[in-house]
Amino acid sequence: MSTLNSCDTDKDSLPSPKPQPVIVSDIDFRYDVSPKEVQEYEFILSQKDGKVLLDTILTSQADHSLRVESTDTLFDVTTVIFNPNSDNYYIKTYRQINPDDWYLRELSSSKKWGESERSTVVYNNLPSYDRELLFMTLEPGFWLSEFVGNTLSVEFDRLLPVDTAYLLLPSLGKYLFTNLNSKHTNIDFSAAANTVKRKFNKPAGISKFKPYLKGFLKAGNYDKELWLYMPLSYPSEDYDLQFPPTGIEEFELTMGYLAADKSSHNYYYRGPSIPTDIELLPKADFTVTKEGDDGFTITFEEEKPTFYRAYGNFTLDGTTSRWSIYSPVTQTNLAPQAFLTSLKSKMMEGKALSEVTVSFVSSYKFEGYTYQTYHDYLANPAELAKRQMKQSRVVSKSVEDL
Repeated sequence: MSTLNSCDTDKDSLPSPKPQPVIVSDIDFRYDVSPKEVQEYEFILSQKDGKVLLDTILTSQADHSLRVESTDTLFDVTTVIFNPNSDNYYIKTYRQINPDDWYLRELSSSKKWGESERSTVVYNNLPSYDRELLFMTLEPGFWLSEFVGNTLSVEFDRLLPVDTAYLLLPSLGKYLFTNLNSKHTNIDFSAAANTVKRKFNKPAGISKFKPYLKGFLKAGNYDKELWLYMPLSYPSEDYDLQFPPTGIEEFELTMGYLAADKSSHNYYYRGPSIPTDIELLPKADFTVTKEGDDGFTITFEEEKPTFYRAYGNFTLDGTTSRWSIYSPVTQTNLAPQAFLTSLKSKMMEGKALSEVTVSFVSSYKFEGYTYQTYHDYLANPAELAKRQMKQSRVVSKSVEDL
């Protein structure tokens, strides 16, 4: 009987792998939490393997400089807030991202409207009354209209010293822009021009298709806007949208519908003209497969979105709270309850977390952006105000329909 012993001399002679270098990451971060009654929030920074690098309580509406040491350069970034108004928590996580130089602002700055006065404009020589008529000015406010004979009178809040009025009669396909510089203005509607009508190539089986269109008189000037089109009470079979071919330098179009698979779709486009066609998906661009009691796997179509988000509820000592997790498309597995529990939140210490449920999954596609660069843009108020993002798509589906 013989015994054979093998010796892998090549393997034994291989050098041990070098440890990954530890990198010092400096992170500047600010979060203006809504509602304003929330004075502080918890900030948790974790490695990809789940190790918590930083867990601290930070003041809302204040700049913070943080430092961590890790072999990772991307992190799981979690904020936890307690809302005293609703008596519940909200946990929000961005997986595998660098949050340096982020300024998350949920508190919207109050918009200052111009000085205005109640005024009247009278449109003469209207061919007929249109119950779907749309009247808009640069100064938001309520307006009252009265149609007598071939005359339409509108009482409204006029921006001082000069406002712009837009009147659309969809059934006639007519529109008119008018500069208003006095308290009482008479206009001959016979000078109205023809709109351009657009019908999009919509997927079969969709429902509740609704287009909305805003316009800006000067491109890049977003302080003042005009609503140019809204969904009609009685939609036309001949067109989905109509708009003025002149007078507007920049358009902002949003469209939404419910697909045959019960996924909701929302599209956004902004530019100097209205596209003749926009690719509208017939169904969700992802599928979700349940894995075990807690986890799920998400699979995308060949053309992947920029990132996705899962959101839902959890129970904390009998009170329902909310969670939301953003992920790059490379991170296709998620176990919400295991993840939320692993955070060991300081703000929720001593409370029993249970009944974690997923309500919706949404995919986001932003033209020209990656997962990182879009959130960098979103967390930069100065850049966000420039509205540099031109085109996007958001597809959402309830877990009940997955």
